[in-house]
Amino acid sequence: MFLQGLVYNATKNLLYVADTENHALRVIDFVNESVQTLAGNGTKGSDYKGGGKGTSQLLNSPWDVCFEPANQTVYIAMAGQHQIWVHTTLDGVTRAFSGDGYERNLNGSR
Repeated sequence: MFLQGLVYNATKNLLYVADTENHALRVIDFVNESVQTLAGNGTKGSDYKGGGKGTSQLLNSPWDVCFEPANQTVYIAMAGQHQIWVHTTLDGVTRAFSGDGYERNLNGSR
């Protein structure tokens, strides 16, 4: 397991982990002393939209994570696809949030 990014949910005593090498988003529960895979299954995905639940939703090199407590979401910087994805902890859905997968800058008018 190659842990690239970590973020802590202090309210629930959970640590969200971007497991880059295994193309997975994991959560470590310190209260129950357990590790759970929230998305990805070790296979590098090529999906640019997402929308699946659990390990059926493949990921592509998750690099870093950020937790938003107000809406219970984990944002995932997906290095392999140049996108930001979001995992909603309330329903378990993981999907693309920003970017179309192309490495470019489209900010402002040209």
